[in-house]
Amino acid sequence: MQKSAAPWFECGAKTKSGVGSRARGIMVYSALLTVALACSAPSIAEPEQAKITNVLVVVNKASTASQEIGRYYVSKRNIAGTHMVLINASEKEQILPDEYKSAIETPVKNKLKALGNIDYIVLTKGVPLRMQNGAGFSVDAMLACMDSPLSMDELGTPEKQMPKFKNPYFEKAEKFSAKKFGFYAVTRLDGYTVDQAKLLVDNSLAAKSDKGPILFDALCVCPTSAYYQLNEVLKASHPDLVKKGLEVRLDTTND
Repeated sequence: MQKSAAPWFECGAKTKSGVGSRARGIMVYSALLTVALACSAPSIAEPEQAKITNVLVVVNKASTASQEIGRYYVSKRNIAGTHMVLINASEKEQILPDEYKSAIETPVKNKLKALGNIDYIVLTKGVPLRMQNGAGFSVDAMLACMDSPLSMDELGTPEKQMPKFKNPYFEKAEKFSAKKFGFYAVTRLDGYTVDQAKLLVDNSLAAKSDKGPILFDALCVCPTSAYYQLNEVLKASHPDLVKKGLEVRLDTTND
């Protein structure tokens, strides 16, 4: 098992407006693997594939795209139907802190409490991307760290976020556990269209082990920047991964 390579994850990661999230440093680990069927004898019925029960899928009732993508993902990945939570939030990219708390975090927390065994949270197109609080923190990152929330002072001060959120999964060569490591691995199924988001699911199921190419997009920033340490991690990880035989490209320009 590969060790986690980044010593920090950011609960306050900023995002660019648009589809992609800029929650740099958050460790997003996918355990959504299909279970192989070992029985091959034609005269014996194959056992039903076990349902995946450590994943929670977040669907926005206000978004038809979110509902369609959520249902598709649950079906294709064989996730238990009870492991989908319906929220009722704005479809806009940005969401105010109060609405985030009531419309997203609270129902997600309630579902997590009811299920009790979730490690991974999957958001869908139509769920807001980031907080509208002047700092642009991603919804993905806020959910990942919701059990260790930032204070309002920390939310507005990036320099105070880094020491608090050193990645507890750093250099661990073991299966990820939200309960053990204190945060959730959060990812998102998104795209310009519903079909593009569905294609992410299809491509993941058809994926084969590969050694790259992998792109590390490190910014050229000054040492006083809140992102300096994260970019240094990318630079330091590059030669280590190359030694392991991976094809990794490091871009340090700001283009």
